[in-house]
Amino acid sequence: MVSAYSRWAILLIAGAAPSLTQTIDWAGFFRQALSSDRKVQDAAREKALGQTIPNLCHENASLAAAEIPGLLTQFEQGDDSTRIQASAVLFVMSRFRPDGSVVLAAAVPALIRHATDSVEQIRQNCVSALSELKPEVPSAALPTFVAISDAPDSPITAGALLGLARMAAGSATAEGAIGNALTQNASYERKILAIRAVTGANVKSVRLLRCL
Repeated sequence: MVSAYSRWAILLIAGAAPSLTQTIDWAGFFRQALSSDRKVQDAAREKALGQTIPNLCHENASLAAAEIPGLLTQFEQGDDSTRIQASAVLFVMSRFRPDGSVVLAAAVPALIRHATDSVEQIRQNCVSALSELKPEVPSAALPTFVAISDAPDSPITAGALLGLARMAAGSATAEGAIGNALTQNASYERKILAIRAVTGANVKSVRLLRCL
């Protein structure tokens, strides 16, 4: 569920967007980061880790949001190596930005679509990004999380359960899905992941806490 603050912030960014332009050449960014020339690759990754990524995680929300359309182009249209890198950038922004659900709002539909991507690392990055968006996990991700929580265990199960745990206070569906993972005939590993999700999300639900 999106709070009044988040709705206001989204409108603010949307209103400011026309005056802001993308400053990062994402095609060049990933081409250099994935270059077969080790010197080019090392220089690109040093810049990414020392400047580009920290700026995306901490700079003004409107400035960071202006970079998302170009990043999404590479995420949707690049080769698998580029798409892995692009999804990783989205995940890192989600983890470290306290306003990620606002700044990355335009990326949410793509993250949901690629939660079932054919490339495992992209699936992991997308589910983790969705589950860690702050201040709120987007409600549009709920069906995806539920579907993953009902499927056999996989590398994306933990991310989906975390997303459900963070949504449990405002969604009976999310609470029920976490409850199922804790109490029904789930694997031992899934129950452990569900317990970690509930404790990690600081869930207050009496029903869920009784299942621990």
